[in-house]
Amino acid sequence: MTAGVGTPYWTAPEILEGKRYTEQADLYSFGVVLSELDTCKLPFHDAFTSDGKKLKPVQILADVMAGMLRPSFSDECPQRIRRIGVACCQQDPSRRPSAAQVVSMLTETD
Repeated sequence: MTAGVGTPYWTAPEILEGKRYTEQADLYSFGVVLSELDTCKLPFHDAFTSDGKKLKPVQILADVMAGMLRPSFSDECPQRIRRIGVACCQQDPSRRPSAAQVVSMLTETD
């Protein structure tokens, strides 16, 4: 694995923490991209302090590593996309779906 890779807001918590990581980190990034496509905004655009100030990038990353902050989805987001995005952005990499499972979820018929 390569140290110092990725763009912070799309980077899985385990990478931010300097832990060993697997392809499950890519699934986390995919979930963040789904959030971005849904909202048409950068990840964590809606992350504010308790007094209404925009969170600073370093605090956003700290909150992501602590499992206190995840990418958001709009109320209008199709349920299937939200379900996949939330699953991909699980804090624990072992709880994220595999790429094959994501393909299956994307291609399933209602």
